[in-house]
Amino acid sequence: MRALNGWGARCLRLYRPDRNPLRRRCDRIEAFVVTILLLIGLVAVYPAVVVGVMTFDHGVATEKAGRWVHAVVVSEAPHGVLTSAAAQAAPAMAHVRWHGPGDKNTTALAPVPAGTEPGQAVNIWVDGSGTPGSGPQDRVTTVVHAVTTGLGTMIGAAALLCLAGALTRKVLDRRRLAEWEAEWTAADRHWPTRGA
Repeated sequence: MRALNGWGARCLRLYRPDRNPLRRRCDRIEAFVVTILLLIGLVAVYPAVVVGVMTFDHGVATEKAGRWVHAVVVSEAPHGVLTSAAAQAAPAMAHVRWHGPGDKNTTALAPVPAGTEPGQAVNIWVDGSGTPGSGPQDRVTTVVHAVTTGLGTMIGAAALLCLAGALTRKVLDRRRLAEWEAEWTAADRHWPTRGA
């Protein structure tokens, strides 16, 4: 914690506005750019939160968009290769028929328990577009997507701001070195070497 406080104090001394005659124009430009980048970083939190909330809302809508329907298996579902209970419980794809919108019979491939015989009744999940699926998206998945999207947006913004700061520093360091070189050259001309 002490090291972090020391680092923060050094940054504050380096970038604070003052009337120090040793502070060059490049130093003042760098302090201004760092301040602007920090403000943009703070403002970037809001879009990241908005993106996370929008992702969460879309996930909740996806959770509620479908419905469970009663269907009848038309073709036999393949048996699991393994004989364990987990393999038998794993879903297999089979053709099923159910009453769709407008009392129309619909037939499609849907996940059913492995080894389901033709004529057996099953419950299948149908999404908002009428396509069978494995079930509704759970709330944990919705929350994880929302959090990762929001954090990803924030990390992306922070990476861009750090890149902008590094490029600015590189350009200003070149200018600083050129100014120092010019001042050393002028000092060498002004103060000739003794004993020559």
